[in-house]
Amino acid sequence: EDADDNSVTVSAQYKIFSGSWQDLSTNITGDTGTVTTSPTANDTIIWDIKTAFGSNVDTSCFVRIIADDGTDKDTTLSESFSIDTRLPQGLGSFTNTDSTYNSVNLSWTSATETNFHEYKIWYGTTLADVVNRTGDAVEWNSANDANLSNSVTSSTVVTGLNTTTKYYFKIWAVDDYNYEITTAEDSCTTQDGVLPWSD
Repeated sequence: EDADDNSVTVSAQYKIFSGSWQDLSTNITGDTGTVTTSPTANDTIIWDIKTAFGSNVDTSCFVRIIADDGTDKDTTLSESFSIDTRLPQGLGSFTNTDSTYNSVNLSWTSATETNFHEYKIWYGTTLADVVNRTGDAVEWNSANDANLSNSVTSSTVVTGLNTTTKYYFKIWAVDDYNYEITTAEDSCTTQDGVLPWSD
């Protein structure tokens, strides 16, 4: 709200962690420049972080908004927030280690990621569906195994499978901003489930 006039000049600056303030004048859209003020409307600025910093940034940032009507100037400062355009790193060696008639044990080299969200494993009987995460493929994630929400987790047991069936498996490591990496798929055939006969 502006008591002197009905418009102000709005600008923004950012600061990476303990660095100095920089003008935020590119890769933004929204209510900057000369803005008509209102006591009820909310103004919005959208900052394209990936275009601004590229795809290999993982740090903390502050933003401050400056409103100037030519007579008075007001500044508001954001809380620290994360900037993360970097993909998770290090995921690999995805393989099956054991199976039963209705389950398969899977293991992998865990990923490293500051803002890790979860591992997602897609599985099914058709490789193309699993790779493309579509069709008859099924997702196994932290809703099935809570440990998959921890980046250091390196194994899980997928259950509820059919006997004597070949399944394909593929894993993704996903961060909080939906950046993800994957590695080569694996396959395994479940056992027949028939107990050995004895007298």
